[in-house]
Amino acid sequence: SPERARMALRAKKPKPNARKSRAMPDNEKIIEIEVLRYRPEQDAEPVLQTYQVPFTDDMSVLQGLQYIKDELDGTLSFRWSCRMGVCGSCGMMVNGTPRLACSAFLKEWYPNPVRVEPLSHFPVIRDLAITAVTLTPSMMRALRFFLPAPGPPECRGLRAEALPR
Repeated sequence: SPERARMALRAKKPKPNARKSRAMPDNEKIIEIEVLRYRPEQDAEPVLQTYQVPFTDDMSVLQGLQYIKDELDGTLSFRWSCRMGVCGSCGMMVNGTPRLACSAFLKEWYPNPVRVEPLSHFPVIRDLAITAVTLTPSMMRALRFFLPAPGPPECRGLRAEALPR
């Protein structure tokens, strides 16, 4: 039950390699983050695990997951890279909608719980980490609009459609 999971998390001793607890400001709130966990070495099927996470209004879902990994459960697996909503590596389902965890803020769902699951239609490696092999070609097609254009200097900075062929 969710209550039993909360009690187990509260009773859990701090990990020896965990960073010291982050000091939260006086205006902290607690939000419940439900994570769909899949650990192939121990789970036959994915299981939902609930965490109580302190947050402020400027905290993203990614920061909430990082808090869980650093302070509550170091076994949680997920991908992230730029933290600026550009690379797409932190893409996941947040309350049933595909979102970038770095640009989805916990305050959007407070006081309700936030459910985080791996992206739909991608093979799951572990927890929220998906197999990115099928994602890479589509990311490369999207990235061509952000990369400098090849060719003479007068063509650089133009969108791909505007380049001479």
